[in-house]
Amino acid sequence: MTGTALQEKSASGQTGGILALAVLFAYLFLVALYESWSIPVAVLFSVSVGLFGAMVALKLTGLDNNIFAQIGIVVLIALAAKNAILIVEFAMERRRAGLSIREAAVDAAGLRFRA
Repeated sequence: MTGTALQEKSASGQTGGILALAVLFAYLFLVALYESWSIPVAVLFSVSVGLFGAMVALKLTGLDNNIFAQIGIVVLIALAAKNAILIVEFAMERRRAGLSIREAAVDAAGLRFRA
């Protein structure tokens, strides 16, 4: 094997490590954004739930995890992260306004939730 086929062969099996590094860097960026070690967990949890749903849907429908599905998953992760970040921002804003944690979270989720 030479050229592109050799590169693909040598790169196979590295997906798990690359995804782990991506999650670590995303977590560290969110820690810097929120200046908290615990708040970014909510954002990452929502992204993992979206990813789990996408993988289950692929499995249930019998579709391959091809390049098109992977591009869709990347877009889904980006949208889920954006929405979760906005919900957390709204909840933090409501919390600063004096609402309880539960009220702030429910209010923010109600404002930002999209079907």
